[in-house]
Amino acid sequence: MNFFGIFIGVATLFVIGLGFVWVIRGERYFGYLWWPYVMGLGFLLVAGSLFLANDWASALTGAFGASLIWGSTEFKEQAVRAELGWYPFSRKENSSARGRNHQEVARAALVNYFLAALIARNRIQCAGSGRDQG
Repeated sequence: MNFFGIFIGVATLFVIGLGFVWVIRGERYFGYLWWPYVMGLGFLLVAGSLFLANDWASALTGAFGASLIWGSTEFKEQAVRAELGWYPFSRKENSSARGRNHQEVARAALVNYFLAALIARNRIQCAGSGRDQG
């Protein structure tokens, strides 16, 4: 019997679980403006996993790189969650806002979210009524 797939699945689940932790800590210590660097590192790890001869090293490096790519897209949402009080703020003063306070960042993110939801809802209603959006 070959248990390689099961072990890789469990290891990947562990790597993904760590992704939740490092997104929270990463946003807290560095701020959300670091997301492009984290995404770039993730792409480098995924590309580097293609050149590793060891199956374990290749699979785990690729999974960790994919976790970094996903996590980099969560930095902005994590900043909003911190502003709402669900998680602690960034330790560096204004590190995630570059001169703006956290309330302005959270307010802008929430406004963008609700505007996108309203636009999507309007398009669905107009599509159902047969009217052309133009």
